Amino acid sequence: MNTGNFEMNLMNKHIWKHLWSIYTLSSRHVFELVKPPDTPILIPVLFVCIASTLILWVLMPILYSIIGVNSMDDSIIPAELVEFSLTSILALVIWVPATVLALFVTLVLLGTYFFIIGRRFRIDIPWKHWLGFAAWINIPMVLTLFGTSLLSVWGHTLNPSPIFFVALIVIFITLPLVWAVVLCVQGLRIWTEKGMSFCVIVTVIPYFIYAVLTAVDIIYLAVQAW
Repeated sequence: MNTGNFEMNLMNKHIWKHLWSIYTLSSRHVFELVKPPDTPILIPVLFVCIASTLILWVLMPILYSIIGVNSMDDSIIPAELVEFSLTSILALVIWVPATVLALFVTLVLLGTYFFIIGRRFRIDIPWKHWLGFAAWINIPMVLTLFGTSLLSVWGHTLNPSPIFFVALIVIFITLPLVWAVVLCVQGLRIWTEKGMSFCVIVTVIPYFIYAVLTAVDIIYLAVQAW
């Protein structure tokens, strides 16, 4: 059997294990395994898009109903979803595909960003592999979406706790974001064999933009709650 095919089959067999390994210190080994041309693309892309969508449109309405949220004016969750009626099912039919598409487009844009940088510096990696790379490094960001959703719930509670607010930001937003940056730098060093400074600069640009946009939302939420 061809060694390359054997390694690829082994990778596909244990791909779900490697998805969880991204959250651990074994992530370097994962990037070595998924290095082109053996990059699994479909499953990590689906994981990021579908897991995030389930958190936003299934888990969060349940949490909203548990805490008894009445006002949905400043939430991204439509009020119909909290009521669990026929209308909520119709809303899901609209919002779920739209969210999956939006997340996929985000991964496409990030993958295209890496592809353009690669072309500029003569890194011969096809675009589809960069799409897979974008999905692999953003697996921790699923937790970030969960954190921002919890902050939305926090903002609707009576007398929201500042300690809980800070804990959510640190655990579910800051740590996953930092880990995604670490993964990106680590993955770029393995895939491109470039120096640390190159990989850090390439990584910081998109994640700095995301951090600024997220910080604006968090500040707005905090002001509204207090």
